[in-house]
Amino acid sequence: MRYALTKFLTFSPENVSVEIYWALGFIYLALVVTTLLSVFSLRSRPLSKAAWCIIILALPVAGMALHCLRCLLTADYQFLKQYGLCSAKPHFSTENKKKKPPAGMKPSAKPTLI
Repeated sequence: MRYALTKFLTFSPENVSVEIYWALGFIYLALVVTTLLSVFSLRSRPLSKAAWCIIILALPVAGMALHCLRCLLTADYQFLKQYGLCSAKPHFSTENKKKKPPAGMKPSAKPTLI
């Protein structure tokens, strides 16, 4: 392994060997399998899953990049709030709205102290 790593880190054409190709092929295969498993874990229609699989297998690098982008854009980042890494969108607050007075009380009537 040390021999293959040393050959990989020295960027000379004569250092490219069969071990490097096997290592890159294994990494590539692991990325494709991981992406396909991610597609199958999606909560979507089977036709959508099949389309993603075809895209990933037909255009491997672009398909993986598109799937990664899709996952990032549709992700739920609510868990980041607890760490202070994500600012929450302002929500409409009902506390500042005027409340209706209870039944039988005039809107202009002020409570009196006894």
